[in-house]
Amino acid sequence: MNITVYAPLPRDKHGVGRVAEELLKHFADAAEVEHIAVIAPYGQSFLSPALAANQKISLHALTVLCWPLGLRKCIQIAKNNFFKVFKLYAMSDIFLLLAMPGSEFYFFRFSRRRSVGIPCGGISAIYLLIKYGLLHSKVVQVLYDFIPCFWPEEDTGGAATAKLYDIYKNHFLHVPRKFIAISQATKDDAVRFWNLDANKVDVVYLGTFTDHLTNRVTFGSNQVLTVSDISPRKNHVRLIQAFEQVYSKCEHAELIIVGNVRRHVPNFNTTLKDIQRRHPNIDIQLRGHLSDEEVSLLYQRVDLFIFPSLYEGFGLPVLEAMACGCPVITSNVSSLPEVAGEAALLVDPYNVEQIANTLITLLTDDELKRELSKRGIEQAQQFSWDKTAEQFLQEFKEILNNK
Repeated sequence: MNITVYAPLPRDKHGVGRVAEELLKHFADAAEVEHIAVIAPYGQSFLSPALAANQKISLHALTVLCWPLGLRKCIQIAKNNFFKVFKLYAMSDIFLLLAMPGSEFYFFRFSRRRSVGIPCGGISAIYLLIKYGLLHSKVVQVLYDFIPCFWPEEDTGGAATAKLYDIYKNHFLHVPRKFIAISQATKDDAVRFWNLDANKVDVVYLGTFTDHLTNRVTFGSNQVLTVSDISPRKNHVRLIQAFEQVYSKCEHAELIIVGNVRRHVPNFNTTLKDIQRRHPNIDIQLRGHLSDEEVSLLYQRVDLFIFPSLYEGFGLPVLEAMACGCPVITSNVSSLPEVAGEAALLVDPYNVEQIANTLITLLTDDELKRELSKRGIEQAQQFSWDKTAEQFLQEFKEILNNK
């Protein structure tokens, strides 16, 4: 089996880039895979040294296309990109798109007020050829979430990403042979927002980037941890409001917030300052960005992990905390109950009092912590990258068998 993979591969891996590298590693280990051609978007072509040295993997970076180069140069670059992608498409059995839907379409900016989305060679041209029946579809598109539909202000691309989702929905939904959603909640969103046939979308869960440890039996740090960049969707304002109520019952408790400020969060700073003014000794720590190793150590040290997000396509931090034996409280919305299973306490993320009461319950009950730690380890063991890659490959085989 020859697979062509289109994926963003920045030097500093996070999100989709981490998922892509993990899948590439496992695909390369599979006996049935002969070769993997990796197409990297403009300026995002860094493979880890181990993958770059793998004989089964070849990297093909697309050339940057920008208006200041001039029309003739842009046309030449677009043509070169197209022929590069077309050749790889023709040689592959499966064309896997790990990038977000719509990311293959570029927005040229001619002025501050005028932007226009046009296909500019490469992947978008392949989509057009399939759309008009000039190519047979080998495309498999991964669906991570529908943040642009629920929370357009959350996405780094802002309104542009929402517009790309609309272009994809209105013109290219029939191009992929199969969609793979990373959770049932994401599949449900695809059916809801895009009116996709449910039979065209299969669910394949992700694995964890954290080693599976043993369950914990001792607690007592009184530390509460949350890991996510600070943004409205991550619900930090309600979390610190709930923690103020926790402080009235558990004055030795600490709240550790790991993550950078990604988007402006109305009232976060003012709410935090008001709480600190009312309770000068309250311990709320903003740690900013930490390495994976530092976060893993925190999972193993704190008394509990809380993730009260309002929407997630999957929820990797919940899975990673459970894999480290850390008791978990998370939201009862979107994909989070799927990941947590019976191994976490679920709360309504919009209910500050419920969040506070659940925190107090878990902080003051070591037996419950031990039980959730044990359940969390068992739940996390159900998710692995071996299983994820195996299910992807099974999807590919079914497509090839039904060709």
